[in-house]
Amino acid sequence: MAVSTLLSGPLSRNRWLTLALIGFCIPTNAETPPEKESTPRAMSVLVQTLLPTRATYRATYRKGIPINGTATRVLEQQADGQWNYRFEVRSLMLDITETVRFEWTGRRVRPFFYTYDRDTWRTERHGTVAFDWDQLTVTNNIEDKPWHMAIPDDALDKLGYQLQLRMDLAAGQTTMTYRIADGGKLKENRFAVVGEETLRTEHGQVPTLIVERLVKPGSKRRSRLWMAKDWHFLLVQMLQKEIDGETYEIFLESASIGDLTIGQP
Repeated sequence: MAVSTLLSGPLSRNRWLTLALIGFCIPTNAETPPEKESTPRAMSVLVQTLLPTRATYRATYRKGIPINGTATRVLEQQADGQWNYRFEVRSLMLDITETVRFEWTGRRVRPFFYTYDRDTWRTERHGTVAFDWDQLTVTNNIEDKPWHMAIPDDALDKLGYQLQLRMDLAAGQTTMTYRIADGGKLKENRFAVVGEETLRTEHGQVPTLIVERLVKPGSKRRSRLWMAKDWHFLLVQMLQKEIDGETYEIFLESASIGDLTIGQP
């Protein structure tokens, strides 16, 4: 999700469409407090199974102003047993496509190759991250300018960690830390379960876990995720509040997870 360049500086509504539809916050080291991970509430799920998934979202701007754009996430297994996870944003001013090809070990996402493509009416940006697990390195290549970086054995890409969050919630974890290979740096994102809530949605009553991004005390930035307990911890709603007071929300429109259908995909 190499959109930190896109989202730097003053933000227009069209730029914020990208953040609102991504569904998770952009990694920022300065916003992460040095907190210890808690003990998982349950670790009964030793081996987990991925299910093919497709989910579509819509977004709203502060005060409910509609944003003309949609986002789609698709998880598919390939013929060789590996998985492909794809994220797409389509709007009038901006198109973004992210993909990661990875192995699912039964408990963790192990990425092999991540791609990012952004097209606007003015510019294009393309990048890749290739993981070498034998050497514990990644090769970042942005606009044909490659460089290398050492990584730990639990490193993730900027798309795969979002799937890992769902699976960790399913395994009963309540505090999660992800180390993400991003732009020549290793960044950390921390999340914690802060409660439960049953949402009233167009799909009916949806029991959810409430997950928040951990930030420094006093920070005005807030990111809250509602993950559906009965739908394999799929993201169904997100609230994003920025330091300037702007508020953005995304809502699940439809999804299919294995044999489960929500709405009309």
